[in-house]
Amino acid sequence: MGQAGEIALKKSGGGDITKCEIDYDDGYVIYEIEVLNSNIKYEFEIDGMTGDILESESKIKNKPRSSKTLLPSMLNAEEAETIVLNHAGFTKSNVSFVKFGNYDKRGKMLYDIEFLTDSKKYSYEIDTVTGQIISYHVKQR
Repeated sequence: MGQAGEIALKKSGGGDITKCEIDYDDGYVIYEIEVLNSNIKYEFEIDGMTGDILESESKIKNKPRSSKTLLPSMLNAEEAETIVLNHAGFTKSNVSFVKFGNYDKRGKMLYDIEFLTDSKKYSYEIDTVTGQIISYHVKQR
């Protein structure tokens, strides 16, 4: 997410990344990133190889989000990655992340993380504030 996140933040004039997912489209890596800057929500699709913005959209939200739902009070992406990798017993070089986002589940903000190994798919839900693993699933590919 690093470079793609920086591109989205620069294009939106700053703010907080509220969603980052990796999508694979015909062999191409596409980052889907949402940024909230004040009361404007920006959505970007960014080419994972070139850093080009493929699509962008902005929407004015009726009211700004409360400070308790913004990312600065949450674990950052690297901390969340470390938690799931340690739990599964892998290092970042052994896996491919295919989904990384966050969402509200009954008033609790969770990270939704998926990654692949050579033979399995791992899916995690993690509390974005405490880092507690709420659920995880492992499936054969």
